[in-house]
Amino acid sequence: MPSCFRRASTIPGFLVLLAFCLIIGGLLLPVIQLTRISRHRLQCTENLRKIGVGATGYADTHGVLPRNEVRPPRHSWNTEILPYIGEEKLARLFSPDHEWWDNAASNNRNLASKQVATFLCPAAPHPKRLVLTKDPNSPEKSFPTAATDYVGSAGAYYENNDPDSLHVGAMHHRKVNQRIRIADIPDGTTNTLFVVEMADKPNRWQAGKLSDDRLTEVQMPALAGQ
Repeated sequence: MPSCFRRASTIPGFLVLLAFCLIIGGLLLPVIQLTRISRHRLQCTENLRKIGVGATGYADTHGVLPRNEVRPPRHSWNTEILPYIGEEKLARLFSPDHEWWDNAASNNRNLASKQVATFLCPAAPHPKRLVLTKDPNSPEKSFPTAATDYVGSAGAYYENNDPDSLHVGAMHHRKVNQRIRIADIPDGTTNTLFVVEMADKPNRWQAGKLSDDRLTEVQMPALAGQ
């Protein structure tokens, strides 16, 4: 815009160039927006690919798929796949022998505040957000934790929401206590959703608008660390 103004030596010339620059800007803006959307879509696809590779890498090593561990010491599939998505350093620092929120015998609570780019949707609002979490050891206290925009699929209901109609998920399930092996997936991993996107949680969105900003509210602890 300033370069356009410098070329205008008269008021009419200035107005013509101003109109010209505004028209060009109006034409370029949709292109820029589409480019940004395309870039975000590609990055999200890459995140999902890495999570899938991480899950199968974990399965190749341990014989079972990762999942949220709901029995003490509790942690999530997110921490289990860290070595398989290029986050070996964080994986080495995390202690699976302690609760994910532990800050007495391990560095787990501090690590829980470290953001991992693979777990964040690039198009989601508030990408740098931290989630205030109630301290399981001291309910009157809270601590910040890093957010994630992807959650393990709990499965799918066939016809209704009755528990008997639930087809259990591969990495997060409510009915099965043991972990799932890849061989237990009858139609193969290609046709299986390991994770789903739940962007900007814990905030609530409706019809594309933020309906409940919860970033200043203390959330109940995710006992599996997800």
